[in-house]
Amino acid sequence: MKKILIVTTVPVTLKAFLLPYADYFRGLGWKVDCLSREVSADEECAPHFDNCFDIGWGRNPFSISNLAAFRGCVKKARELARKERYDIIHVHTPVAAFITRYALKNIRAALGTKVIYTAHGFHFHSGGNCFKNFIFKMAERVAAKWTDLLIVMNNEDHRAALSFLPPERVVKMNGVGLDLEYYSKAKIPPEKISELRDSIGLGPSDKLFSYVAEFNPGKCHADAIRALAETNNEHFHLAFAGTGGLMGEMKRLADELNLSGRVHFMGFQSDVRPLLAASAAMLMPSAREGLPRSVMECMAMRTLVIGSDIRGTSDLLGDRCGILVRGGDKKIAGFAEAMIYCADERNAREADKTAELAYNRIKNFDIKILVKEHEELYAK
Repeated sequence: MKKILIVTTVPVTLKAFLLPYADYFRGLGWKVDCLSREVSADEECAPHFDNCFDIGWGRNPFSISNLAAFRGCVKKARELARKERYDIIHVHTPVAAFITRYALKNIRAALGTKVIYTAHGFHFHSGGNCFKNFIFKMAERVAAKWTDLLIVMNNEDHRAALSFLPPERVVKMNGVGLDLEYYSKAKIPPEKISELRDSIGLGPSDKLFSYVAEFNPGKCHADAIRALAETNNEHFHLAFAGTGGLMGEMKRLADELNLSGRVHFMGFQSDVRPLLAASAAMLMPSAREGLPRSVMECMAMRTLVIGSDIRGTSDLLGDRCGILVRGGDKKIAGFAEAMIYCADERNAREADKTAELAYNRIKNFDIKILVKEHEELYAK
């Protein structure tokens, strides 16, 4: 029996991306375990794994608690690897990936364990803070020595990875996959769309724009709100799906701009499909992405995306698969102009062409393809 350990910093990464992989390899007869913070108490994860092991790290690499927990986490990861002797240890997310690779650097060969790291977007990137870029790039360069295979998801990360690893140890993949059967506009009854519009008080002539993202600084929710204000169209509405520490600040900004009746904070949505189906377009004004899942979902739903011209987003929306807006002083105006364009019925035919191009591209990101690619990779 083959054995694999899937490692993430927190369970949300497992639930968002990796449960289909656990199911697939268990279906092949593999033993599939996971290692994450407080994962043993997560009822959603438990049915998908043979064992769920807890570890004491956290998401912030610079937090005092993470530094204090470093030695204990290294010991836990090393002991687990020695006890279980996994064929594959597949790590995700920066903190979990660095600590686990450090813990295994001198024992993985003796254990016969292959260590694979999927970078969901390096924490260093063009346009990022110079100091942080330097720190994170050095960390990745060091940890690359302890990595048998590095998987990246976008062109910028691929170029970066090749600067510190030979080509045979770097693989570029189309993300971690998307269930195209689930993300289909045909699966959403028209009455569901009507219910959503009614629930936020939209009239027949109102146009809805959406943004699906956690409220954190890198997602630039303020730019979306300011872009809505700049359209100067009282029939344009913006709905946010997500939670996070900056939500209160964004509510205050909407109030300051007299937009409180047209900016809707919907909180966490277990099913974003009705929102995406009801939208004239989704906004993605973020400053940093790896390969944004919500953009992929929109492409599968044939909903237009207006996104920042940054790493990851541009990989998906380039070649007329969406609308890309440059950063800088004209970013907000660019998003406002794109919103006006998407809402204009005279542009419907061109918008349909863009949506079709996007859908044809995203076919290659199907989860059924990606799990097979992982199986082939593990067999090497």
